[in-house]
Amino acid sequence: MSKNKRPDRIYTTKNVKELTSKIDQEHYFHLDSGHINRTNLFLFAMSLGVETMPMRLENINSGGFILENSIDSKTRAAMYAIFINKIGEENLDEITDKYKVYELAQEYGNMGFEILEGYLQEKKSEELLWELMKELDEQYKEITSKIVE
Repeated sequence: MSKNKRPDRIYTTKNVKELTSKIDQEHYFHLDSGHINRTNLFLFAMSLGVETMPMRLENINSGGFILENSIDSKTRAAMYAIFINKIGEENLDEITDKYKVYELAQEYGNMGFEILEGYLQEKKSEELLWELMKELDEQYKEITSKIVE
């Protein structure tokens, strides 16, 4: 994505195109295009990647992954929330730089796709479901314990 023009799409690496084809063929974790749209798939990947270090984008798929007008409100809200969390309250003015918001979302999303690729190679959908449910339970317990304190 060029800094000279406003971002008009979400970009992913060329590897993501191959990965989404595999996901579609195997109907992996119901993340295939028959079950969810690409915006929700990107949101899922971004959510997986957010707990990691953002991945610098190289080997970009020039056509992009999602056009901006296809980005739904929950994905856009997540992109901005992740950005605000990353920059902190003292730098809140940076939120007006859409390029930076998209760039960070793309970095986390692409990292999430790498994680998803590892899942695809190592785990069956059912196994992944139970593993993620366990992780959600642990996060819920952690959050609720802080609220009760």
